[in-house]
Amino acid sequence: MSFNEVLKEIAARGANGFTMEAGDYMQDGLIYCGKCHTPRQARIDLGEGIMLEPPCLCKCRTEERDKEKAADKARAQALENERMRRRCIREEKLLEFTFENDKQPASKYSAIFKRYCDKWEQIKADNIGLILWGDKGRGKSFYAGCICNRLISKGIQAYAITEPQIINDMFKAVDKNEYINRLARYPLLLIDDFGAARATEYSREQIYTIVDERYKANLPTIFTTNLTPAQFDAPDSIAEGRIYDRIKAMGQFIEIKGKNWRQDEASQKAAAFIEIMNGGD
Repeated sequence: MSFNEVLKEIAARGANGFTMEAGDYMQDGLIYCGKCHTPRQARIDLGEGIMLEPPCLCKCRTEERDKEKAADKARAQALENERMRRRCIREEKLLEFTFENDKQPASKYSAIFKRYCDKWEQIKADNIGLILWGDKGRGKSFYAGCICNRLISKGIQAYAITEPQIINDMFKAVDKNEYINRLARYPLLLIDDFGAARATEYSREQIYTIVDERYKANLPTIFTTNLTPAQFDAPDSIAEGRIYDRIKAMGQFIEIKGKNWRQDEASQKAAAFIEIMNGGD
């Protein structure tokens, strides 16, 4: 069988194997979709009397296919982002710290930190970190967690860890340099509860090494701390001063004020307990 004969057979099969659906109609010798009124067949002239009329997607079916592909891609991305969240956020509580769960969605803090995420490419390019400070229970960790979760939802690796966890990891690490290099490579690193670890010569040295590597890598770092700017300016030792100087060069101080959310939550639980004990439903 010659090549032309093969093509003619393919053309014949294409013409015979195409089925019309309800609403479809013939126009110019081709089948048209009854919904969007665009061709469901293409016409290809191969010359020498050989005409192919293979099936093709009409406009509405093309749109359906594209929507399905987009939905599949979105689902796959959501699954990957969730896996990333579980890998990058070491503190279980931070997984629930999202802007969607903000009890003060209209607050200035919510607006500031949402914009920080929205302007991430510029933030990263300019290496603008944050030092969130203030009294306990005011929302420092909450908003830091919101930032990490929002960036991860965009596919950006934002790694969140506490200072005590870093010290513990470094103590157990087989290859400390590899661990330090890994923390230095994340686009964003959150060191939660900075200043909470017991201050020893070893802990100061480890924290300084990581902070210094982030500084040299020119990558944004977020710190949450109970330390005040005045304390950063008056370190107790030369070792602390080295760390504080690096941190001050890396981030902007933002004081988180407001009600004590932990105390408020504890009061609500206490009231619920009393109601239960008094016979409430």
